Amino acid sequence: MHSKLKLWDFINQKKCLVSSANSKAIAISTFDPLAFKFIKDSIDYSKFSDSKLHVISGKELTLNWIEDNFKSLGLFGNDESFLIQHADEMNKQCKDLFIDEFESFNLDDRFLILNFNKEEVLFKKLIKKEMIQSYQIQAQAFWENLNLLNFLCDQLKVLLSFNAKSLILETVPPTISDYFNLLTQISINFPDKSDIQVEDIRPLFTDSKIDNFELATLLGNKKISNFYKKISNLDCNYNDWRGIFYFLQSHMIKVYDTTYLNKKSKHSKYDKQILMQNGIWSPTDLKKIIDYFGDLELKAKTKDPLLSSIIQRDFLRTIIKY
Repeated sequence: MHSKLKLWDFINQKKCLVSSANSKAIAISTFDPLAFKFIKDSIDYSKFSDSKLHVISGKELTLNWIEDNFKSLGLFGNDESFLIQHADEMNKQCKDLFIDEFESFNLDDRFLILNFNKEEVLFKKLIKKEMIQSYQIQAQAFWENLNLLNFLCDQLKVLLSFNAKSLILETVPPTISDYFNLLTQISINFPDKSDIQVEDIRPLFTDSKIDNFELATLLGNKKISNFYKKISNLDCNYNDWRGIFYFLQSHMIKVYDTTYLNKKSKHSKYDKQILMQNGIWSPTDLKKIIDYFGDLELKAKTKDPLLSSIIQRDFLRTIIKY
């Protein structure tokens, strides 16, 4: 049976990856290696014959190892359970053996878990086999970022105020690793504090020399030359740039569509700035600028070596234009 689930649903519904009622063979594909960490941590190790789950990397697998452990009983029988990490990195011969002869593998009284970092041919073949329980853990949709943040807060036992969560959602790239790294810092700095506030966590964000809100004000007010002068003088690594471009993209999306403010009974200073900037930009120009920062965020994510040159080029263009 094959299931598609979000990470928080899997942990909340399944409780653990293995149980006596489960198939002894499990294939699981996750959108991020860190996501599998939480799944692995939820495993009930008492289900294994020796209370251990032996781990081997897909790169390390050989035909002889598979034959010795799953195709023959051995002198004293085989009852060890195994987790094959990075199963997508097996060599072709091992993959072919799994595809063609998996039904004959000896899985009596033990489990075999295959973890995939990507959906590739072997995973797609295995999920069609009746003897395998398979899961595809899906990344959150853009409207589910709060679900992911709440899940990680629960896992790390970090108690954030509503405003602190809002700040994170507005400024931090919505990836499990970015959320996890920040929440880990917060848990270290505030191990016993409940209702952690914005003023508590703001110093933990990207280097204080980078003021995302100042950049958003300059950009949103169409002070383009000042914006590029400011941004071109920043000394940033790729992760810094990614956070900046994500925030600016998120900010300009709010400027483009202010309907979400209709649900608020009282507008904050930031909300009023959003409404004011909405009157400065045309919808066409907003779409272009959102796409522009989306492209820069992708370049930062992929560590494009030309990123700094692109920023300097665009800065020089503003000098000429403005």
